Amino acid sequence: MVEGHVNPKLDNIRGHMKAHGLDCFVCFHMDAHNSEYIAPCDERIAFISGFKGSNGLCVITHDDARMWTDGRYYLAAGKQLQ
Repeated sequence: MVEGHVNPKLDNIRGHMKAHGLDCFVCFHMDAHNSEYIAPCDERIAFISGFKGSNGLCVITHDDARMWTDGRYYLAAGKQLQ
């Protein structure tokens, strides 16, 4: 998610998107039950991007990837995004 940086996880997601005819993948920081605290196995944003905050949203397209979070995590996100 850092410009000019290659992330093999994004390449993998994009491969699945292409195989299934999807133009966009949206990933929220939540589990299947919309719990306030989620288990490590449900930390999808951390897996994709390296960001470990408790609030985030990722949007992945075929040629771009963006991540949003709130002001609490602005500095941390800048350091953690892969």
